[in-house]
Amino acid sequence: MAQGRKAYYFVYITDNVNKVCHLSQVCIRSDINGSYDPTDADIINDVYSKLKTITGCVSCPSANDDNASIQSAFNVAVKGIQDQSFNEAQDEREKAFKHSASVSDRTNNSYKSLSFNYKYSHVMKSERGLSTKDPEMIVVEGGSFLMGNNEGADDAKPAHPVTLSSFSMSKYPITQAQWQAVMGSNPSYHKYCDNCPVEQVSWADVQEYIKRLNSATGKNYRLPTEAEWEYAARGGNKSRGYIFAGSNTLDEVAWYSGNSNEETHQVGQKQPNELGLFDMSGNVFQWCSDWYGADYYYQSATIDPLGPLDGGYRIIRGGSCFYGNNYCGVSLRDITYPSNRNYGVGFRLVLSR
Repeated sequence: MAQGRKAYYFVYITDNVNKVCHLSQVCIRSDINGSYDPTDADIINDVYSKLKTITGCVSCPSANDDNASIQSAFNVAVKGIQDQSFNEAQDEREKAFKHSASVSDRTNNSYKSLSFNYKYSHVMKSERGLSTKDPEMIVVEGGSFLMGNNEGADDAKPAHPVTLSSFSMSKYPITQAQWQAVMGSNPSYHKYCDNCPVEQVSWADVQEYIKRLNSATGKNYRLPTEAEWEYAARGGNKSRGYIFAGSNTLDEVAWYSGNSNEETHQVGQKQPNELGLFDMSGNVFQWCSDWYGADYYYQSATIDPLGPLDGGYRIIRGGSCFYGNNYCGVSLRDITYPSNRNYGVGFRLVLSR
């Protein structure tokens, strides 16, 4: 596997005219060949945002301050950055903090710039060998179950028998790191969390992700059908009949409006369901392959149903960190336009067996 490192350099500027201070990125340098990697933009935005948040303007030096004062303020900022544990390794990225500083006067002494290096070391691997591309999968043995809920919403009626073939499902919703590894960008609203679910992806965006993932891996990943999703959420042939995916107590298994602070969280932090699947309830809604039909359950196929042939909406399941417990049940159906990019909607994948 090809490996290398890239360093990203930023400059801290104090502006005496506008009475503000800010960080400004100045350059990217590759320690290998100077090439631009698709992940550069997101890494830069990540570092830039965090540095700006930490340094702020609370102790921002004035352009009239002497160099020693500016250097002192810079050292405070550096310590703040180091205290944020920027040097912790995460996934395929090895982050190392290094810095140097210099002070220089600019035109008419209107501002001074304090330049420093934030070295964000990034281990690059070959396209096909990036391990975060392949999601960890859980085998879901085929079986029969009652799909729907006679005591639920009208479109969840009637409860009807369905038999499914075996398949495998991703253990977690697809994460931002996994999306980035395939697509080279991160569309999520809740960024800076590699292991949080990717969101703000439309149904068509997901199809493009799957196309590229399959090309890179030689596999045939796809979205789950609505029936597969509900069967897996219920625990498959290991089901204990819970209301939510893995428990009758939502806090045990889900991030929802009652405990999430209305933001997504890293996958796998709550208890799994009977099959070992995490975040089937809450965190983000999950796209299914089916079109939506309000009365589809009255005419559904009983063996490996695929949903209506067409429609105006696609199915999403599981609830999210923005919704209450009534959206997180295993039989609750929800819908959205396939073109919708919502920060509460993500997805997980399946493989036929």
